[in-house]
Amino acid sequence: MKEVTLERIRSARQAISAEYSHNVQQLIAYYISRQNERNRSFPAKSYTVEKTQERFARAYQPWTADEEARLRQEFLRGASIQELTQLLCRQPGGITSRLRRLGLVE
Repeated sequence: MKEVTLERIRSARQAISAEYSHNVQQLIAYYISRQNERNRSFPAKSYTVEKTQERFARAYQPWTADEEARLRQEFLRGASIQELTQLLCRQPGGITSRLRRLGLVE
């Protein structure tokens, strides 16, 4: 981190500490409340791995060499993403990502 950035962080921490008279318990309470505010500002995930795997059984699982070979073969035969999704029990994004990794699409 750049020295200027570190100095800004130090300065901000010192100001916050001074605001709470350098009282450790008050500072801890302040930082906990800030963290709780931050957590509330982010919505909960709209999905879980388990729910996704109900639809796509192999979602989030490592790809095997056999799966990659089948993906390559079927893609080169002209299978659509939707067909590959059903065939390999993977999410469309997972299929597309793996095709990129294999150098089959940009």
